[in-house]
Amino acid sequence: MYNTHMNRAFFIMQPFSYTGACRVALDIASELIETKDYKPENIHLISPSIEDDRLVNELANCAYSMHNNISGLNIAPDDFVLLNTSAILGEYANPIFEMLGNGSLKKAFWFIHENNLIHLKNFEGIRENITHLLKIGLLEIFAPSQECAELISKYFGNMHIQPIQLFVDPSGNSVQRYSDDFSHLDFYISGNPSDGRKGQILFYTALQTAYYKHLKKHPGDYRSFTIHLTTVGNSWISQTIKILAKATPEIEFQLYPPVSFQDAQRIQKTCNVTVCTSLSESFALYIAEGMTMGHVLLRNNTADYKNQIEDGINGFLFEMHDFNELVEKIELILNLKKTSNEKLLQMSEESVKMVTPFTHKNYLEQFSYKPE
Repeated sequence: MYNTHMNRAFFIMQPFSYTGACRVALDIASELIETKDYKPENIHLISPSIEDDRLVNELANCAYSMHNNISGLNIAPDDFVLLNTSAILGEYANPIFEMLGNGSLKKAFWFIHENNLIHLKNFEGIRENITHLLKIGLLEIFAPSQECAELISKYFGNMHIQPIQLFVDPSGNSVQRYSDDFSHLDFYISGNPSDGRKGQILFYTALQTAYYKHLKKHPGDYRSFTIHLTTVGNSWISQTIKILAKATPEIEFQLYPPVSFQDAQRIQKTCNVTVCTSLSESFALYIAEGMTMGHVLLRNNTADYKNQIEDGINGFLFEMHDFNELVEKIELILNLKKTSNEKLLQMSEESVKMVTPFTHKNYLEQFSYKPE
């Protein structure tokens, strides 16, 4: 049916970086090797660039074949081809659509991770062609949540888009927690702050508001806390965060420059609350990874939140556009009288239970990919 001669796989990527989408692609590649007898050198990653030099060595250790353009790769009809995210450039994706249309490629998959249509607008001129490929089954599109799938389906004429359950690797993430661990809260937010989408400054502003509205008036009623922010580089938002950290001594910051995925996980393990104030998110992997570490969540209601948080059970949920609700949920999680250490420990344990179904890697089974 698919690749019967040498089991080659091609991943068409956006610029490669330490993002959840790129990690999903690497997980799928490893699954091909582990379960479908693919060889590392026959895994081809095609990306315009690698945004972090440390990734160059990591990818070299995987022995994958790296390419910065799609020309000259001689993709065969039975090869496994995955377009990863809607942020890929047309010059990388369009040749795949053309191959599907002229019969030189039998099948392709497209995993769209974004919970918006911003990048899909780049394919507006060939939307009808893509819809036709979906209709005749030559192209399959996947999304990381039901909400994302429904959004993409409407864009492509209500064609079926398959929601996929993401894999969360629990390896080495287990942390034994005790009630006393929650006497001090270490809030963790991951992600590059450069475009403002992750909401680091929003969370800082809400914390500052909670401090002056509640904590400063009755300091003995509240826990101490620290904000841990990763990937604070040289963008203007990063510079703003650095200025705010110096200007507000009442809020303790720990700022980290861009770090590897492994280092980010080591930092996250030292924390006990994962925060999501992102303006656009689906099944955020860093949140799920925090859950495997027994983190209490402070999360908004961006897409697929129901698979990660139940308000009052494993954390506190707030409406993403309601700033005052976020302030009050911060007050609630910090208030020793309203939310005891024992209650936070129970929430920690519930996070681990809730994420457990996502710790089994089975992307290919969900893709219904069965090479002969």
